[in-house]
Amino acid sequence: MSVKVFAIGEAMAELSAANSETSSSLLKAGYGGDVINTLIHLNRLMGDTLEGTFVSGIGQDIFSDGFRDLLEKEGLSLDGLVTDEARNIGLYAIKLDPDGERSFTYWRDTSAARTMLSHEEFPSKAIAANADMVYFSGITLAILSEEDREALFFTLEEAKSNGSKIAFDPNYRERLWENEETAKRWIRRAYKLSHLIFTGTEDERLFESTTSEQIIETIIKIHGERDIVVTDGINRVQAHVNGKNISVPTIDVVSVVDTTGAGDAFNAGFLSVYLSGGTAEDALATANQLAAYVVTIRGAIPREEEFRVNYHGRVS
Repeated sequence: MSVKVFAIGEAMAELSAANSETSSSLLKAGYGGDVINTLIHLNRLMGDTLEGTFVSGIGQDIFSDGFRDLLEKEGLSLDGLVTDEARNIGLYAIKLDPDGERSFTYWRDTSAARTMLSHEEFPSKAIAANADMVYFSGITLAILSEEDREALFFTLEEAKSNGSKIAFDPNYRERLWENEETAKRWIRRAYKLSHLIFTGTEDERLFESTTSEQIIETIIKIHGERDIVVTDGINRVQAHVNGKNISVPTIDVVSVVDTTGAGDAFNAGFLSVYLSGGTAEDALATANQLAAYVVTIRGAIPREEEFRVNYHGRVS
């Protein structure tokens, strides 16, 4: 029996240098976005044991058409997509430094994902009735209006009351939020709602927690017992799963090419084991393996053919 996961977020067209030798004036197009990156990786790892649905808004532009094609190729459901004739899919460009660290330029202010909750076609009932897990992020929240955030939480609360697990990654991006206090308020609400939280020391600076241990302790103190995974750059990963504290080292990668999407891949690796009933230790090992692989290739989502040949971690 397959696990039904609905992932709610923003998909964007990704422009990057055609190869490491070209100038930035020669670009190739791909796709990315924190939630869709995680869902694609999760689907590749879990195969037929997953029914994945990406929930978002897209337009009728050439990039939106290409994104639909990508979902079909990856074997993901299109039922969660809302088409907005007046808007386009968002767009971003990546610039890499010699160490593989990236900087971004965005064109997303009028993206279709920002208004997905306002459409009658938004699949609230399907999410509430059918999801085994709903996964979303702080970016999902940040791009929505206050009214649409409330609507999203109504759907998530309905899903939770029907037995769905809720997973959340704050993925805090200051420039997307109206102000810091608004970000804190909505991220805290997401923490309170969620069964599983992925966060990091960079995200938690918003709440003035500086160490992984402090982050876990604070979240549990405020919101109660739940599963928490905290990343800290290249340092050890700390987790609290099923009431047990776990610490594991990250994998040292000698040749980092591009760090884009590494955290999204980490979440997918963890979820692939977590949703299959595996141990937290195995989930963290798979998360580290996939993240370490992703930083050795260019782009947020490696080509499926390249993934199948070159990724040697756990795949169902």
